[in-house]
Amino acid sequence: MDKLGIILPENAESILVAVSGGADSVALLSLLREAAQGKPVRLTAAHFEHGIRGEASLQDAAFVRSLCAEWDIPLLEGGADVPAMAREKSIGLEEAARTARYAFLREAQKQVKADFIALAHHRDDQAETVLMHLLRGSGLRGAAGMRETENGLYRPLLKFSKETLVAYLREKGIAWREDATNQVSDNPRNGLRLQVVPAAERYYPGARQALARFAGIVSAEDEFVSQQTDRFLEKNSAQLPNGWLISLKENPHEAILRRAVHAICRADYDSVLRIMTLKEQLRGALEVPGGWRAERGREGIYLLHGQWSGLSEHKLAGPGTIALGVIGEVHVSGGSGLAVRDNLFCQELDGEALDGAAIRTRRPGDVIRPLGAGGGQKLSDYLINKRIDRPLRDLIPLVVRGNRVLWVMGVGISEEAKLREGSNAVRLELTGWPLQKFGGRYDA
Repeated sequence: MDKLGIILPENAESILVAVSGGADSVALLSLLREAAQGKPVRLTAAHFEHGIRGEASLQDAAFVRSLCAEWDIPLLEGGADVPAMAREKSIGLEEAARTARYAFLREAQKQVKADFIALAHHRDDQAETVLMHLLRGSGLRGAAGMRETENGLYRPLLKFSKETLVAYLREKGIAWREDATNQVSDNPRNGLRLQVVPAAERYYPGARQALARFAGIVSAEDEFVSQQTDRFLEKNSAQLPNGWLISLKENPHEAILRRAVHAICRADYDSVLRIMTLKEQLRGALEVPGGWRAERGREGIYLLHGQWSGLSEHKLAGPGTIALGVIGEVHVSGGSGLAVRDNLFCQELDGEALDGAAIRTRRPGDVIRPLGAGGGQKLSDYLINKRIDRPLRDLIPLVVRGNRVLWVMGVGISEEAKLREGSNAVRLELTGWPLQKFGGRYDA
């Protein structure tokens, strides 16, 4: 057979290798050992004993121990009573085993400061994974199957078939252990491996290879859509103190918006579809699992999580900068005496009206006398009349004196704060307000 070879991840100094004792993981350890020769890469093996197969599991551990000693590779061992864990958590045995194994591997990775955890998934595993995801109704991300490197995991065998790896071991004279449970169709993956995929191969020779090729194609397209989603979010989303706003002014494609929603709240597919219906509505709201609330407003779709306690009161005490945390900062300086007409987030106000004023967010009982109005009104009514989205009403910084609102930043000033002849003008400017990236107006 042709000489097999794998390429180590760039700049990797330490790799933790998951070794069960089966042909796949033994081939992985051997190939990594060959690739690391003469290179400053430290290999450490890790073996997890699930407590599922009794004496056979113990013999697997002993085999891995002996192999690592022969090859002079450090070994970390772990174990758990997975059947008991599955019963305790009311989950399937396969899920419990996977959860326990990955928890052990992540801890082992920290212990040896490994750059990657190397896993022995091969081309046939990839074909099964793609089929499983497709049968569950997956999108591009799931259809792309497993990536060679992701989240600190490294799978260098994805381009090799099981048959090729076994032939490699036989040619090298390297022994391995067989897991009899892999030949029992007692879980979905085994059912695919033992029945569905062989049947597919009979009708479509090369089906495994074709599925793996499909995963590679989809992976590239998934990466492209992910990049487009990241670009969309960078330009069209704003982080709020209690969640996010996704602007819909660019009318994003459904695929991009769906991914954007999922990227923020990690909702399941059905919940994402429900959120997507808000796009075609003028108003609407719904609760989403995980404590999220989705709400449609003029600005777009709000994804809100938890409550925000509001902005504490900051006294206006002369020139300088007042930091307001995630909702920006206010710059205070002397004014020119001319009204600002081209920037709703910058105003020159009457200094006498500002005597004793402060900056905060709204509270019950706040009132405002709108510019040009003969009388006052509740701030809540004013914000509704100005068509400010409900999720924003508690986030907008206000200049107040007591319960009298002098300026709703970005919306409008009060009659009592406007410049008058002979006014000692004070210039206030809000920067860093989340929605300013959308054009400097609430309804831009």
